[in-house]
Amino acid sequence: MSEGIETQTQGAPEEKPERTFTQAEVEETVKERLARERKKYADYAALKAKAEKFDEAEEAAKSDLQKATERADKLQKELDGIRAQMQRDGIVAKVAKDFGVDAEILAAMNGATEDEVSENARMIKDKLSSLPAYPTRTDDGGGNARRGKPDIPIIF
Repeated sequence: MSEGIETQTQGAPEEKPERTFTQAEVEETVKERLARERKKYADYAALKAKAEKFDEAEEAAKSDLQKATERADKLQKELDGIRAQMQRDGIVAKVAKDFGVDAEILAAMNGATEDEVSENARMIKDKLSSLPAYPTRTDDGGGNARRGKPDIPIIF
């Protein structure tokens, strides 16, 4: 049996002794590795600065875009308001003509649609027609009174 054991030890590869490095060799190896790593990231600071400038420019452009969008929205609202007022003015003028009432009085009343404005005009006309006629002076009490003619001019 001792022969079998010897055979196994003889067939095993011999181990190489570990190489030892001097302090100078270790320092040189570390310096080389550090130099390679530093070379990889040599332009890191420049790239970081460029990235920061890009981000700032993007934010500034975004702010300008937001400002332009807000201004466009404001102007669109203003335009819509002007269009609505012009449309209402047209409706008021048409209804005032149709009903024979003063457009200024009708414009001062609420109502945006033709039906609402027409209802207001109908109300004005009904109120005016229900008022008593202007008093007339039939006496010769002096002054410049004219018989059968109203003293107050008709405003409508």
